Amino acid sequence: MKSFSGDKSLFSGLGAICESVVRQTGADGAALAILTALPQMRELVYATDTVAQRLDELQYTLGEGPCLDAYLNDSPQTHPELTSVPQTSRWPTFAADAAQLGVHALFAFPIPDEQHPMGVLELYRRTASNLTKDEYAWASASAATIGGRLHSNWNDVVSHFGSTESAMDAMLDSPADEAENPFSRRQIHVAGGMVAVQLGIDPNEAVDRLRAYSYACGRSISCVAADIIARRLTLKDQRDSHDD
Repeated sequence: MKSFSGDKSLFSGLGAICESVVRQTGADGAALAILTALPQMRELVYATDTVAQRLDELQYTLGEGPCLDAYLNDSPQTHPELTSVPQTSRWPTFAADAAQLGVHALFAFPIPDEQHPMGVLELYRRTASNLTKDEYAWASASAATIGGRLHSNWNDVVSHFGSTESAMDAMLDSPADEAENPFSRRQIHVAGGMVAVQLGIDPNEAVDRLRAYSYACGRSISCVAADIIARRLTLKDQRDSHDD
């Protein structure tokens, strides 16, 4: 069976675009997330630094924030001052937690597709400030470039595997794909499946339980998932302790 190689990755070249847009817009960092209509399905493709990574994970954990708004509304979200209550009233918890990370401005640009965005490009700044007209245009153009690159990469992957079905199977099954994306949240969904069995619930609800538990404990959801997979933690224990 064919496997993914460095030049046959769906996400090849996207990191360089993220690094470039940070330089061109005066941002302090950027992240690129791929989303689907299901709130549980959100894959972090690239982050320029740990703060950008934590911002994206925070939005994934809470299920709120400008990234989700940009995706659902299919429109850029500019928030030059996260401490401004009128601007952030839709997601006060995320805004407060982002400020604790030292982030005071956040911008999210949907990655265009034919009918609905396929993801979001997120930029942050440590100081409250807005994008200039040229910076906004560059960020928007970068989001469009990412969309084009994803389509081109996908065509290459399909050509490599011979059919769309084979390419999809390889993406779902290949450990190499996960290795090529160190930001992958695949382990969260593996852990979610284990929690679903433990609690006898739907897998989507299980991922929601993981998100709620990790936020309540102040821990990264990736770390919680790793503990569940390694059987150092079960949410069944947590449920039982609350029921006593």
